[in-house]
Amino acid sequence: MACAGSNYTPGALVEAFHRIPHVDINLNTSTDAFSVSLNYFQAVIIWACIPILVCVCLFILMSVYFILICCCCCCGVERGKSNTSRWACAVLQAIFMLFCLALAGASFWAEVALHTDITSVISSTNSISNVVSSASLEAVKFNQSTNTMALTRIQTAAYGNSNATSASINLISYGNQLNTEFESISGTLGSLWDAGFSSSLDVLETARHWAVIGYFILVSIVLVIILIASLVRKVPFVVVMLVILFFTTLLTWIAVGGSLATLMVTSDICHNPNTVVLEISSSPQTEYYLNCNSTCPAQTNPFSNQIGSINTANINIRTQLGYILSNQTLVNLVAVDLSTTQAQFTIAQNASQNLIALTGCTPINKDYTEARQSLCNDAILHAVVQFGLVATLAVCLIVQLFCGGFHAGLISGPSDDEEIILDPFGDLAAGGVSSTNAWNYRSNTARSNPESIPLNDQPPKYSDLTGGNGNHRTSGGYDHFNA
Repeated sequence: MACAGSNYTPGALVEAFHRIPHVDINLNTSTDAFSVSLNYFQAVIIWACIPILVCVCLFILMSVYFILICCCCCCGVERGKSNTSRWACAVLQAIFMLFCLALAGASFWAEVALHTDITSVISSTNSISNVVSSASLEAVKFNQSTNTMALTRIQTAAYGNSNATSASINLISYGNQLNTEFESISGTLGSLWDAGFSSSLDVLETARHWAVIGYFILVSIVLVIILIASLVRKVPFVVVMLVILFFTTLLTWIAVGGSLATLMVTSDICHNPNTVVLEISSSPQTEYYLNCNSTCPAQTNPFSNQIGSINTANINIRTQLGYILSNQTLVNLVAVDLSTTQAQFTIAQNASQNLIALTGCTPINKDYTEARQSLCNDAILHAVVQFGLVATLAVCLIVQLFCGGFHAGLISGPSDDEEIILDPFGDLAAGGVSSTNAWNYRSNTARSNPESIPLNDQPPKYSDLTGGNGNHRTSGGYDHFNA
């Protein structure tokens, strides 16, 4: 019964993420087999929180670093920064931001491919739902075609003819038998598969897909705004840029955690998908459809008893109709009713053939195999690619936030074009009265043209102070200064 189960082997990606240690909140090893239980999802939630905790720790370290840098700069002498350095930082930020935009675009492509794979899974589950619905439809079709009144009139007309009377009674009995078997098969198939599951899965996937698409569009818009702000080189723009970048980075790391959790759950499901399905719907019929295929002809259809009863009933119906049709007198009396009865059982035979085909191995097993292929091979590959791209984007945004802090520091202070320096002769030049001139504004023009500096660069000589004879001057101004 398990010959087809060996046809599926988990891929390398499934095995890699399935081997991630599963631990609960107490750091005890928990089960790595997928199950809808708190014990299982504790490990998933813990791993989803790890990227978020890493991001928070990086934010804290970055904040401490910038606080220390700020304190050092405030306590020390202000140093100039060249415009060349500022423009170089802005250009590097712009290039790095373009790289982040490329990552966001690649992640967008991965999301589209992943959505296509999941849509294929949903399409396969819809096909299974259609098989179940078709089985129920065949049963309803037979019930709607049943006309016991016609059989009753045939039985009344056949009174006195033992063969015809017995045949009409048997027709009613076999018709009821067909109806019972039809309802049994359709009811069992309906219990194996919830038709609403596919619809719910479709709604969830649509919401997930558009949420992810909206996130990547938002990230792209934010990156463009930050790119423009970094080139403007104005402090308010850069501050706004850093605030927006902070929340975008945090959101990206949350997305990394969610992506990792999704990969863990998917790999655990795909490690042994048959077991997961059997836990949800455990029955001989479910096991048959999961494992059967054309290479396992010895597998027994669990509906074989019902199918045998349907075939027997159809054979008996044809036999009983033959008894009635052999009595020409009876045929002349109930020609209309007999025509109705023949049409009714023709529908029954067609419905029987369709139902037997639906209960065979091929329809449901084929759809299940396609769903498993789309989920455990194609979807998980694109999910891993998307996880890698989003994780790289998250790291790049952290680096970009760090560089943005340096950029804000570069443009917040004076440059070499506007440097305030200490002039030791400012008080003397002002007659020794004012202390407000102890700082002298110097420009690059003054630095390149020393004659335009209003004060001498050289300190006075001792002879100048003593009048050349070694005696201190007690009167007169210090007219050696070009005040």
